[in-house]
Amino acid sequence: MQISLIEKLLAQIPNKYALDKAVLLLAEIPLSDLQRFCQAHKQQAHHICMQFANHLEHIFLSGHICEVDYMLVFPLLRFAAPPLDSRFEVFLENLEALLFGTSSNEIENIFFIQICSVCKMFAFGAEQGMEFFISKVCQLDMSVVHSENIASFIVEYFVKLGVDFEFFLGCMQRFLPQILEFSKFRRRSVFNWQLHCFWNVEGYFNHTKWLALYPVWRDIFYGILSRVQENLNSKNFDSAQSLLDEALYVQFFIYHICGNSFHTQDQWRMFCEEIDKVASKVYAQFRPYMQEFLTPHTKEHTPSKLHTIGILKDRIVENSPFKVEYSLFKNLLTDEEFCKRFRLKIYNMGLLEKSPDEEKLVRELESLGVEVCQYALQENTKGFYNSHLTKALLLLKEMQNDNIVALFSPNNGYGISDFLLSIKACDKQIYYSHGNFVYDIPNISIRATHICNASTKVWHEGFEFSGIPIKMDMRFYNPVLHTNDLHAIKVLKTKYSKKCLGTIGRLVKLDSKEYMQAIVRIMQQNPECVYLACGGGNKNSVRERIKEAFYDEMGHESCSNQLESLLERFYFEGYVDSVVYGHVIDLWLDSFPLEQGESRIEYVAKGGIALVLSQESFKERMQRIENLVNTHTRILEEFLQIHPHKASNLDHIKEILQDCSLVSFSQEEYVHKANSLLALDSLENLRSQSMLTREILDFLREKQCVNSFLRIITR
Repeated sequence: MQISLIEKLLAQIPNKYALDKAVLLLAEIPLSDLQRFCQAHKQQAHHICMQFANHLEHIFLSGHICEVDYMLVFPLLRFAAPPLDSRFEVFLENLEALLFGTSSNEIENIFFIQICSVCKMFAFGAEQGMEFFISKVCQLDMSVVHSENIASFIVEYFVKLGVDFEFFLGCMQRFLPQILEFSKFRRRSVFNWQLHCFWNVEGYFNHTKWLALYPVWRDIFYGILSRVQENLNSKNFDSAQSLLDEALYVQFFIYHICGNSFHTQDQWRMFCEEIDKVASKVYAQFRPYMQEFLTPHTKEHTPSKLHTIGILKDRIVENSPFKVEYSLFKNLLTDEEFCKRFRLKIYNMGLLEKSPDEEKLVRELESLGVEVCQYALQENTKGFYNSHLTKALLLLKEMQNDNIVALFSPNNGYGISDFLLSIKACDKQIYYSHGNFVYDIPNISIRATHICNASTKVWHEGFEFSGIPIKMDMRFYNPVLHTNDLHAIKVLKTKYSKKCLGTIGRLVKLDSKEYMQAIVRIMQQNPECVYLACGGGNKNSVRERIKEAFYDEMGHESCSNQLESLLERFYFEGYVDSVVYGHVIDLWLDSFPLEQGESRIEYVAKGGIALVLSQESFKERMQRIENLVNTHTRILEEFLQIHPHKASNLDHIKEILQDCSLVSFSQEEYVHKANSLLALDSLENLRSQSMLTREILDFLREKQCVNSFLRIITR
């Protein structure tokens, strides 16, 4: 129907109204239908392409503006592959030279890109035109309103046009190596467009193949660092400072993209070796010049009588790290002796590029007694072109004003945080790990983590960490369910009407061959179950893992209907309210080798049943728990006195903690235990056992938290 309407419109005397309408009609045709039409009616398709060309030539010669919507002809030209049309070369000859020229403003650049991209599609082929469009759009000032229109077009239409991630990836691999020759502003734009536009295209978001661009990004980063070094060596401090600012941003960009895809310690170890350590060597050389660079925009104030402990944060949002840190702060600030000596102050980087702060959480921290330094946020008025160096210097100045005695950095790769640690913003700098155990740059005094199994000293990946056992605040883990929560739970339970397996967390953690092999076996053996994959990420990548695991289990000759039936039982829920979904998932099948972490602990706190694959051997687990009980005899005896009905003696506590009903030590055992759990009529006994285990460990954490923290501060 649309084809005939398009032909009627284009049969008119060439005019812009007919062309505009025909282009929009073309966008309504599904890709598969358009491809079939072009294959079955090649001559007719060529004729339609020629009619489009006639209209376009007419409006260009008439001096009309070419809207970005005209890129909608891409799939028609790609599928039809009409003869190349040399009429459009003259437009390219006249306009390409003006693009990004000194006499062209940004609005003109946008019009030139739109015209030249369409002309290239007709003159040199659809794919050449689209590649030109992508590479030139990336250089535009993202803050211009017309750029926002182009970004909206890309996010809305690229999937419909068949511009898949593989095509985009190829374009960027050819384009990115050139950008060191661009101005600093244009380079920043290239990174901004990748992160704030293309990253959001359906099918591009969190695609694991973004990492294919890592070597190019790394080389660009090295090129900028090399220029920083050259300017430092020649004492050209203005240029060195400008390039340092760019390096801090590019490091943030690489870290942010990689952080959404990395899921092993080996990947983070590589990042530390190739990015953090290389950058830190350059950043450290700025230390002697810091007084020259400091921008005194913060207000001088009278130092507090209390010792200030600083916490360097990327932003303040309700993610898992925030919940852990809030719980830690609450434990500390309810201790009278701690409050007589210390105050806590967050130095907020305000990384707008990740997401804005949640003001409600800032107020809650302040109500708790935590001060929040927001000076860096004044840079965010510049949008995606804010200066990361200015932010770093503002925070540094405030830290110096406060005379901080220790700086906790729960960061492992941002440019700002690496810079501040490298120039030694504080004499005592503590790396606080939320899961990356291989971060290792100079000037780290102590490593600390709450991932310590209630122990005060643990080893991870060859590094010693001071354990800070933290009893989590139940407002996050098991809040009171309100009427709307109960209604939502009921609706979801009715919707699925089967046993719900699942997890809540980043989908990249499910993108594991071994894990998905286990899940597919469990799903095949329990056809009454559905799997809820809750969290952000690339669901297409996880679907491919499911298919791969299915074929490994069933063979490639298996009926495709079986595979489709299996896939229909996987629900990708996106970001969810864990308060609600924590009561919808019946059995949490924890991911491996990368575990879900805080989200699993939160689920268990609601009374959920979670099966895990231990990273320890059975013997190691038994020994660790025995050591834990022996080390904390006094605290556990206090627990027995308060709760005599929950455990009879220390041996009974050890028996409770060593229970392995929900712990497996091999993939085979994981599948077997999952099937056994699903065969039970009731999970209530296991639920009670799990809650008692948590209660004992929480008692230990609560008693140890403040003293463990103080040992680190006063060491």
